Amino acid sequence: MRSRDELKAVMEPFQQQNHTNFGVALFPLAQQVTRNARSALWLLLGTVGAVLLIVCINVGNLMLVRTSSRYREAGIRIALGAGRGGIFGLVLKEALVLVTFGGTFGLGLPYFALRFLVAVAPPGLPRIDEVRIDWRVPYLPWLPSYSRLSFVDCIRPGDCLAPSHRIH
Repeated sequence: MRSRDELKAVMEPFQQQNHTNFGVALFPLAQQVTRNARSALWLLLGTVGAVLLIVCINVGNLMLVRTSSRYREAGIRIALGAGRGGIFGLVLKEALVLVTFGGTFGLGLPYFALRFLVAVAPPGLPRIDEVRIDWRVPYLPWLPSYSRLSFVDCIRPGDCLAPSHRIH
């Protein structure tokens, strides 16, 4: 707002002296650079967020179905002498492998996709050389993924089993 007031103070005497009625408009640089792409970028952000939400829900459902389909196997292992801690460890290891491979793929794909997109970007695209992946961001989704494995899947040994298969 201060810049507009200063410009107005300079332009009024100029307009009176030259008997003209033209003006100058000021726009923030960020608005000028992203004027046509801003709404498309918001749409892209919303779409990517929705797809990631769907993927997370699908992976959660797949893990739930996989764990629930192994009730019989867990019952047989317990009958053969396996401890509940061993079964808990087995389920936890499988989930950790899934999270690790998924996280690695989830970090590798954007890295190579970004390199490809920067390489094929049209010449003169503003600030394309500044496009980078902020490596602090990927740790945010990984931490809840790993903590969820230890606290939700099996809060106590034996909670991974259906109530009908538990040994009392």
